[in-house]
Amino acid sequence: MENNLERIIEERGMKKGWICRQLGINKNTLTNWISGSVPRLDQAYKIAKLLNKNIEDIWPSE
Repeated sequence: MENNLERIIEERGMKKGWICRQLGINKNTLTNWISGSVPRLDQAYKIAKLLNKNIEDIWPSE
């Protein structure tokens, strides 16, 4: 699924390792999400909150 995750992370100047530690995930999981995998809904809400974005900003419905 297409997403804006990497762009938002870069715009915010956040480090992927820091995001992973905050979410309690490994870096491969974050890489998979950036590449198009869809996280569980609870994880999507956590990353959206961490990035101060709506889920739809990260994963647009087209």
